[in-house]
Amino acid sequence: MIFETNRLRVRKLTISDLNDFHKMQSDIEVMRYITGSAATFEQSEAKLNEWIARYETKVMEWPYAVTLKENGSFVGICGVIENNEIGYRFLKQYWYNGYGTALVEGLILFSKQLGLKKLMAEVIIENTGSYKILKRAGFTVVKEQVCKYTKLPEYIMNLEL
Repeated sequence: MIFETNRLRVRKLTISDLNDFHKMQSDIEVMRYITGSAATFEQSEAKLNEWIARYETKVMEWPYAVTLKENGSFVGICGVIENNEIGYRFLKQYWYNGYGTALVEGLILFSKQLGLKKLMAEVIIENTGSYKILKRAGFTVVKEQVCKYTKLPEYIMNLEL
């Protein structure tokens, strides 16, 4: 286990996460603000295997699995990338349940334990749900740019820890 909140547990991804991982990666509503396109099963499998292999070489690496504490159900993924950027995405069925807020709070505490002094997040401007979560957590907009993956306008947000 990497860390936990009152309702969520964050752990390393495993190959047994493949079906739920692919369900998330292949949902265009989930991916529209991430890559702008849905993944095939083969793409999801390759990405999952790539990320699992990274655990052997990196300490802080995207992503980890997010699961429900009560029953272990796969909710989504999260992580802290090398440049202190946090990121997360959930299966659509877990949207609007407060999990995003709880996870961001957990990522902030986890980052403080790692000794980080500042966090960054990129959020597509249209993604008002994630924007509100980050703003409530204390992140502030420092820049506006176009996302290199989706080609949509996005905010760069920072949080001093």
